[in-house]
Amino acid sequence: RRREPTAPAVRHDSTAALWVPALSAALFAAALLLCHRRRRPRICVIAPGSGQATRAMLGAGGLRVHLAAGPEYDINGRRMPPDWVSMREVQLHESDARAAGVDLLVAGRGRASCLNLATLAGRLFDAPSGALVSCEVPSRVPRPQPAASFSCLVCGSRGGQVTLPALWLLGCRVPAVVINGGCARQQASWAWPSGVPVVLLTGGRDYFNEHRDALGYDGDERYLAELCAAISGNLGESRVVSRVISGNTRYLAELWAAIEPRCRPTAAILHVPAAGHGFSEELLRRLLPPLVLWAASGLSPQRRPDFQGRERGQQRAGGGGWAASAA
Repeated sequence: RRREPTAPAVRHDSTAALWVPALSAALFAAALLLCHRRRRPRICVIAPGSGQATRAMLGAGGLRVHLAAGPEYDINGRRMPPDWVSMREVQLHESDARAAGVDLLVAGRGRASCLNLATLAGRLFDAPSGALVSCEVPSRVPRPQPAASFSCLVCGSRGGQVTLPALWLLGCRVPAVVINGGCARQQASWAWPSGVPVVLLTGGRDYFNEHRDALGYDGDERYLAELCAAISGNLGESRVVSRVISGNTRYLAELWAAIEPRCRPTAAILHVPAAGHGFSEELLRRLLPPLVLWAASGLSPQRRPDFQGRERGQQRAGGGGWAASAA
């Protein structure tokens, strides 16, 4: 009788049996890690003047740090465009700057390169698409990302003076933390967008503070607290400023006065009297992450930082305004 063909015997391999669930678990863990990584807030650091900030936030962890840079736009002596103090009539694109003769010496206007800190903004941000060009650290390959996908911008020094206001003029509306508070000046107050959360991180010994050498007296701490309360409650600051007070209090008052009332509900200041222009990486590691998350939350009262220890100082809140003087 003809025998029916039979399938070859399959040897049971206990190792293979264990491999399948182990592989599934590894894939699940990798997917979970990827999802967690994608949920971390994405922060875009505008490079001019923010080198320490990038290292500080990477060291703190918990954030996806992107870097928007253009070294050729930051050449000493030619980086500041004409009329940058007021930001009026400043060309925001290289082609427009060249057509306007920005690279020519004009009496009373100085000289700048067509590649300057304002046209850097035109390179980084594309207004029609709303894309912001950056590279995720440690990658060095820049690519456009929707600006709305970033939780916060971080800039400092000249980046806060010129590049951030230029981004605002182009239509970028991402919350920002501004080290050194360079955007807070009366001449450029018109460029501030309403409703965009902006947190200034300033230092009393910063050379941006023209009052840094002014001496105070025993009662100055009380008047500084009074000023914080005035800022937070949108009260009349003039009664505080009129006193003979130290450079820190004058500077804080000057910064707040440079912010138009329409923008004050979404503005805040953290002032560190002992800090100079270059904040240490250690200090930024403690200050920046909570400030960034607070700005990203729209200055939510629930996310407002309450710094302890060395950073603890006078803190007052009322409405949307907030000010702190950190020791």
